[in-house]
Amino acid sequence: MPISVLRTYLGWTESPAAHVFGDHSGYQTIAREGYVEANRLCFCQQARRDTFVRLLGTMAAMADRFNVGWLVACPRVEHAHAYRSLFGFQEIAPPRKYFGVNFSTELLAIRRSDLAEFFRDRRHLREAWSSAREWLQGACSDS
Repeated sequence: MPISVLRTYLGWTESPAAHVFGDHSGYQTIAREGYVEANRLCFCQQARRDTFVRLLGTMAAMADRFNVGWLVACPRVEHAHAYRSLFGFQEIAPPRKYFGVNFSTELLAIRRSDLAEFFRDRRHLREAWSSAREWLQGACSDS
């Protein structure tokens, strides 16, 4: 799964969300603080919950590592509820057609600090974040 890190002051400005929502004021607000976005077109009816939790842990660890303010997701409209209920994401921009497909996606985001608060009472989410942080620290020190 591709993960994008957007930090405009470093010239890191490309991500799928930027292409679809770049002209929206809500997007521009989060882009100023930078974000991590995991993006993959998913045609399955359901993603596995444990995989979903690990993905969010990895995104959070990358947000820590690259010091960005937000985590971003652009799920299909019918999948957006899972991001809201499982992880506390909020709608930043109304649905738009994603290029090359027949469905609409929403721009959802959560501040990294709000995610930490949301994870505080959810042990399995905290563990996924901590595990990904350790993995990322080791991966970055090996290079």
